[in-house]
Amino acid sequence: MLRTICALRCPDFAALPNWRCRQTPPEAAREALADSVEESDRVLTMLNTLMDVTEAENGMMRLRRARCSISELLEEVLEVYRVIAEERGIEVKTKLSEECYADIDPNRMRQAFANLIDNAVKYTEPGGTIEVDCHRVVEGVRVTIRDNGIGIPLGRTRPNLGTALSRR
Repeated sequence: MLRTICALRCPDFAALPNWRCRQTPPEAAREALADSVEESDRVLTMLNTLMDVTEAENGMMRLRRARCSISELLEEVLEVYRVIAEERGIEVKTKLSEECYADIDPNRMRQAFANLIDNAVKYTEPGGTIEVDCHRVVEGVRVTIRDNGIGIPLGRTRPNLGTALSRR
């Protein structure tokens, strides 16, 4: 697959043995290879996501639980999205308690938080606010992610809401 991608980026590549690109300057060949690796990573991420969705839908997803700080996971995710929110003129307010530990799969939880915060940033207009709250409750830990974006109007449901990969 990598060889095919490289051939698309550098037509001389397909005809060359041993991955050498004699007629293409080394800088162009390195750039084409870097682009190919980046594209391969994107394809791999998409395939892994599809596999995760399939496993979840069929009840086969394996969770790798560990005792983790929910507040720290939220901070990791927010670190990335604060920059994007700031560029869009969106204020991010946080209220994260330090005593919020739970036995969770940190990768899955990080992914869930990233999805929620990503949607909040996408659908909140400039000048809007996103609030992230994490605190202990009797049952464990409560995380609230609230924004003043467009949302789904009250009383109105969407037929595909909750369906995997649905945008409508």
